[in-house]
Amino acid sequence: MKRIVYLFIIIVALFSCEKEKDVEIKPGYFILTELKSPHLKSAQADPIKNQFSLGNLKASKEYFFILSNGGESSIFDVQFSSDNPAFKVFPQKINELAGTKTASNLIPLVSLNVIHGTRLNGIGYSNLLPMGDNSATITISGKIIENGDSVKIESSYSFNVNAQVMDISIFKDDKEIDLTKPDASSSSNLGGLGFVRMYMVSTNKISIQNKGNVDIYLTNYSQDQFGTTTKSEVVPILTGQTIPFILTSEFSTIELESDGTIAPDDRIQLGNNGKGYFGFIYHKIDTVHSMVR
Repeated sequence: MKRIVYLFIIIVALFSCEKEKDVEIKPGYFILTELKSPHLKSAQADPIKNQFSLGNLKASKEYFFILSNGGESSIFDVQFSSDNPAFKVFPQKINELAGTKTASNLIPLVSLNVIHGTRLNGIGYSNLLPMGDNSATITISGKIIENGDSVKIESSYSFNVNAQVMDISIFKDDKEIDLTKPDASSSSNLGGLGFVRMYMVSTNKISIQNKGNVDIYLTNYSQDQFGTTTKSEVVPILTGQTIPFILTSEFSTIELESDGTIAPDDRIQLGNNGKGYFGFIYHKIDTVHSMVR
C-alpha cells in the first residue's frame, strides 16, 4: 500500500513539474492611455488605442498620458521619438517598465508638449503651427528578454490637433497694409502692453478681413483731440468675413478678442489678457503731406 502511495506522489510531482515548464511568461507590450483629468481613474475608462485626436489647440499645450506594460515581462531601455519637432515627448527615456506581475508603486507619466506660438518651458514666443490640421507620430521602443535573448519591441501612436490662429488683413483703398511695418507707436495700458503699434492712414474708410480660423470680436477705443476715449460696441468678424470699418477719430486703438487664441506676434500684439491690439492714426491727405514736408 505504501508503494502505491509513494508512486502516486511521484507521478503527481512529475506532472506538476511538467505543467510548470509549459507555463510561459507573456512578453511585455506598450499601452498608452490619455489622462484627461487629474484623477488617475479617468485614464482607465478609454479602450486601448494608437490614435489620439486632441481637438482644437488655441496655443501651446501639454497633454498627459500613462504608459503601462500589458505583458508580464519587464520592458527595458524605453525610448521615445517624434517625427514632428513641434510635438515633444517628456521624458525621452525610461530605464524599466515593470510587467503586470511585478508589484510597483511607480506610475510612468508621459507628457506630450505641442508647441504653438508660446513657450511651455520658459518665456517668450515660438513658431506657430500651420493653421488647421497638424499631426505627428510618436514611436515608443524598448527591449524585452525572450528565451534568454534581448528582443526589440516597438509601437507607434498618431496624434492630431486642429491649430487655431487669430489673424487679420487690413485694407485701405483696396491696398493691404503691411502689419509687420508699423508707422509709429502710442502709449497704452490696454492688455498691459505699455505701447501699441500704430498705422497711419489717409482715409477713414478701411476694411478688415478675418484670415484666421476662429471668429474675432472687435472693439474700437477712439480718442478725440481732448484725450477723451470712447469704447465702441463689439463688432463680430466671422471666419473668412471682410467688414467695412469707419475711423471716427484721429487716434483709434483696436482690440481683438478670440477667446485666448494665439496670433502671429509680428502682425498682432497680444496682451497679457490674451487679446490682440493695434491702432490707427487718421490724417487727411493734405495733412499727411504737410507732415511729410
